Amino acid sequence: MPAELDESTGVHVAAVVVGVDTYPCDDELGDLDGAVGDAESFAQALRRIWPTAEITELTGSPTLKEVNSALYELQFRTPDLVIFYFSGHGIVRNHGSFLCTGDTAAGNEGLELTQLIRRLGGNGLAFSWLAVLDCCHAAPEQMRNNYITRADIESTMTYLGVSRAALAACGPAAESVITGDGRSPFTDAVIAGLNGAASNPDGNVTVNSLYDFVVALGKSGLPEPVLVGDFTDSFVLRSDLEPRGSRGLSRQSIDDLCDKATRLVSSLHKHLAVDDSRWRQIGWTNACREITPIERWFTTKAKDQPELVQDERFRSARKALDRIVAYVSNVSEGIRTDHGVIGEQIGEGGFGAVWTLRGLGRQDPMKALKVYHTTELRNWEKRLRFEHGYRAMEQLRHPRIAKVEKFIETPPAIVMELIDGPNLRDFTDFPDGASKLQFMADVCETLDHAHTHGVVHRDVKPENIIVTVDGKRWQPVLTDFDLAWFTTATEVTKNRMGHILYAAPEQLLDSTAGESRMPLADVYSVGQVLYFLLVGTDPRPYDEIGNIERLRISLTREESGLNFAAARLVNIYSAAIRSTPGSRTRNMRILWDELKSVIHIQEDMPNDARLDFRAFISQAIRRAKMVISDSRGQHKICASSPSGRVELEIIQNMGSSVPPCKEIQARFRPRVYSRRQGHRGVVQARQQNRARVESMVAVDSDVRVRAVSKGFFVGELLCEFTEYNFELAKTFGRRLQRIVAAAER
Repeated sequence: MPAELDESTGVHVAAVVVGVDTYPCDDELGDLDGAVGDAESFAQALRRIWPTAEITELTGSPTLKEVNSALYELQFRTPDLVIFYFSGHGIVRNHGSFLCTGDTAAGNEGLELTQLIRRLGGNGLAFSWLAVLDCCHAAPEQMRNNYITRADIESTMTYLGVSRAALAACGPAAESVITGDGRSPFTDAVIAGLNGAASNPDGNVTVNSLYDFVVALGKSGLPEPVLVGDFTDSFVLRSDLEPRGSRGLSRQSIDDLCDKATRLVSSLHKHLAVDDSRWRQIGWTNACREITPIERWFTTKAKDQPELVQDERFRSARKALDRIVAYVSNVSEGIRTDHGVIGEQIGEGGFGAVWTLRGLGRQDPMKALKVYHTTELRNWEKRLRFEHGYRAMEQLRHPRIAKVEKFIETPPAIVMELIDGPNLRDFTDFPDGASKLQFMADVCETLDHAHTHGVVHRDVKPENIIVTVDGKRWQPVLTDFDLAWFTTATEVTKNRMGHILYAAPEQLLDSTAGESRMPLADVYSVGQVLYFLLVGTDPRPYDEIGNIERLRISLTREESGLNFAAARLVNIYSAAIRSTPGSRTRNMRILWDELKSVIHIQEDMPNDARLDFRAFISQAIRRAKMVISDSRGQHKICASSPSGRVELEIIQNMGSSVPPCKEIQARFRPRVYSRRQGHRGVVQARQQNRARVESMVAVDSDVRVRAVSKGFFVGELLCEFTEYNFELAKTFGRRLQRIVAAAER
């Protein structure tokens, strides 16, 4: 029968409350003292909030069949909101993650999380639901390694739909955080939040505000709660509470606060009236220190006392403060800060400009300072996203994620690691297709690290990937987490769309929806970056089929170096960019595995496998321990020795006299360093140049000396190959290495 309408809230509510404290069929699982008490308290709280709610209580040692039966009956009640509560053990096995029911035993571990999702959201059921999972009781020592964790929750419950969410605390809790009667503080916090403590200023308890409240109330030793699903403020659990506004200020109080606002702003002028030299040395720093607490005061008063914002005097003082903040935000070279001296501007993006920051001490490393745009200081939502970017990067410690050190409030800025290198859009020197795949595999591994720590980037694009050199490998460094979502974020902001060519469809359609904050959004973006790297152009928006075809054509060309795996790479790409999140490659780890499998195929190819010209020369140059400097030409590749003293130019001659043969011309150009000016310096440079070229001839008799402009000489080597393969590439590379080594002496 339909659930009865609650007159106080106007909502049909049904609930299943499960508390398991005894496990007679499994010796590994210890009995719990407070699970039943937690479940009974939760059911009582639901009855107080929704007096007509239909609640099924299963406590003690309920079986899996009883729990499934209670969930099955929900579809016949047609409620608006379903709440499922579980208190008990949660375990992980090779075949899934389980909530342990009273009959848990070998082969019957309990209610699997994926089965719970199907019970709550399957068969076309349209109701909203919230699952509260309290699996953070003190666990027996022998099962602590098998206890369910937040990573298990996040990986299993990846796509729940709109107005469906799970709030969970999992992992064995420390004994110290369990109350004397065995009760869990997580359940107590959820009950307090539902009773109204988690209401937002509008008087609504939403899933997001409930989560924020539980996080803020967390105790030391309690595993950090996790929220998955739709956690936006549009998922309202209660809307029957009074708005949390102030009682109102008297006219005298408003006058006093407006006078104080004016005095605070006026006190700042003395810090601005200094000469340019003093301003750069100490004035700027002093002004920022004075502005920060005043800006906090204005923000707090505007939030807590809305009537103040209606007063013209307060608004006028706020505008004057904004002009001062804008003044100090216009940084320039030579300004001394607490973190270093500002150097040159090296970049600019959607959120701010990036400057170098020289250390105050001789041994201090160079850093970067990202300063928020002066023209958008009043865009509070964007400022909040700027700070969120810092908070997201602060949670991550990974060699391929730019490290942040400090968030500065005035002016809004981030002190961070200085990454030396171009972004992926400006970098064109990958030697072959294999190096591109390895680069993208590193991107996947880095994002997988972020996802396991609860951070979703949401703005992966070529501009936000810096290319650096680590030994002989090109390495990615991820930056700009300004659009990131992370599970401990306490606010949801609007318009976090990302780049239209690389953002997932769910971000563009509704950037506040739960799907847009799942790791699957990053999977889509990485797929499009893979397209950019392999094709050399941006993917076309809203043209999934056309992009797949263009990638296929590009990969089947011999010069791509990846024609042996074209079909497999096309499948990897098409699976990553599907418009429906639930049908994409499930996570970044799987995408990493698929790219690595293609890399291993090439590594395992026999030495007589045929290569194209570019792949052949790339292999040879690697063997010669040289660095490719320019590989954009179809039949020409340039490289240089590690010291930079010898430049190498390799050309494929198309007009060979013997058609079956492939002729390669290698030109060795010793760089000329003339320490003296005038005629004597030029003569000396010519002599040194000739001597180095002649040393090449001594090492390899096939090298010919050829005069070039102004009396200088180069070494020239002509080779013919009947085919290109790995074995010949290694041999040719060793030969190049000997010649270059002779020229560097």
